[in-house]
Amino acid sequence: VRSKYSHPLDKYLVNGWLGEPTEPHGDGYQRHDAGMVIHKHFMYALASPKIVRTYDHFSTAGGLEEWSARRLDARQAFNAAMADLNYMGQRIVLSLCCLAEGLTQFDQEMMQEDSGWRPRFAMARLIEALDDLRDHYRRNPEPKSLLG
Repeated sequence: VRSKYSHPLDKYLVNGWLGEPTEPHGDGYQRHDAGMVIHKHFMYALASPKIVRTYDHFSTAGGLEEWSARRLDARQAFNAAMADLNYMGQRIVLSLCCLAEGLTQFDQEMMQEDSGWRPRFAMARLIEALDDLRDHYRRNPEPKSLLG
């Protein structure tokens, strides 16, 4: 089933689940913006047309790939943002923002792992993590090579 949204965060924004206006205010990063920025950094830093999926691991075709300045900047920006999050923040941002998994899937996985996890707990944790990310990006603007 294809979604009309390009990323789950778009759906959460449009439905008002992120608790913020759907129109930009011009006062810097909002929760949705922060989630999309780390998704962009993740994709720039880690995605490559040379990565080949095999049944047991990922490998690069043709040996090591040269890292461009943009990819290095993205990797440093991604690592810095993740370092500002606590363990659960890192986990939920990686799953929901970077890998674009859904809230329901994340909730189900967490309920299997943690007996204290409750249904729909992921949205509250996501909002906390996005607040931390938003604060990070307000203190540490994106490198110029990654803008645009």
